[in-house]
Amino acid sequence: MKSDPQLVAYAAKMRQHIIDGTDLEVDARFVDMLARRGSTELDIGCGHGSAVSGLRARGHAAFGIDPTPEVLDVALDNFDSEWFRELILH
Repeated sequence: MKSDPQLVAYAAKMRQHIIDGTDLEVDARFVDMLARRGSTELDIGCGHGSAVSGLRARGHAAFGIDPTPEVLDVALDNFDSEWFRELILH
């Protein structure tokens, strides 16, 4: 399967944000306010994985799935690979 140039560019942009220390956990803080401590969450379309990582840092059992390997690779390279899976529905 050929990579989508737009997804490759987006993945590179997100990698740079992580390297630069950009705050990418806004959504994790929001879910943390709503969910009971220690909840299990599934981030559908987790992309670069910062929400899953942020939720885990706050004591949740968070996991992510995403259909785009270009972007999911960012999560796999930066966070625990056990938290993420590629899921493609046809």
